[in-house]
Amino acid sequence: MSERAGKLADRLDAVVTETLSTVAAMPDDKWTAFCEPEQCTVAALASHIGSSSAGVISILVQPMAEGRPTPPITQEQLHAGNAHNARENANRPKADALAEIRTNGYAAVAAVRGYSDDQLDKTAVLFFSPDPVTTELVIENALVNHLQEHLDSINAAIA
Repeated sequence: MSERAGKLADRLDAVVTETLSTVAAMPDDKWTAFCEPEQCTVAALASHIGSSSAGVISILVQPMAEGRPTPPITQEQLHAGNAHNARENANRPKADALAEIRTNGYAAVAAVRGYSDDQLDKTAVLFFSPDPVTTELVIENALVNHLQEHLDSINAAIA
């Protein structure tokens, strides 16, 4: 494990742990509160946090770290998938969302912790940038910051 990967993993671990704590402590009457920025319920957004942890690793980060091509995905496909997730999980049971966040979130932490500096420095051109981006940048933005932004939306919705 590289020191950089360890620091990224520690930051991701903190977000996953805080998300689990927030969701577990949430009163049932807040579970279907509306998250304005994402246009979905807390239940759907918690589900998204769990599923996207696995998706970002398997679709973007792991292939990049291994020097393999990433699947061709567009912003439109991403938005359509997110909209589908929001509809399908609007009333998902909290226990199911917690299990998915725990399983996929901590698996993502373990994956990130295992990367070398060489893997973090590998680059690819992805759907959100015309310029090559590093694996480290994808972890930073598509995992750590992305999940934190969604947690902030959940906290705002239940305040």
